[in-house]
Amino acid sequence: MSNSVTGADFVSAVATETGKTKREVRDFIDVISGVVGNGISEGKTVTLPGIVRIGTRTRAERTVRNPANGETSVKPAHKVLKVTGLKPLRDSIPK
Repeated sequence: MSNSVTGADFVSAVATETGKTKREVRDFIDVISGVVGNGISEGKTVTLPGIVRIGTRTRAERTVRNPANGETSVKPAHKVLKVTGLKPLRDSIPK
C-alpha cells in the first residue's frame, strides 16, 4: 500500500466532499493550475490560501562535476520553483 495520494484519489475525495462530479473537480483543478502557471510565468508569487505559496527564486551560477569522468563545468544561474507550505498545512503534520 502506498503512502501517496494519487491525482485520481485526490479528485475522488474532493468530489465526494463537495458533491461535485469528478469531471467538474478536474476542470476546477485545471483552472487553478492555469492561474498558478500564468502568475509564475509573469514573475509573481501565487498563494493558495491556507495551503501553499508558490514562487520562483534564482539559483546562483555554480561549478558542477561530471561523476563519470571528473570533468568540471559551470552551470549558469537559473530560476527554480519555490513552494512553501503555509501554517495551517504545516500544523497538520503529525508530531
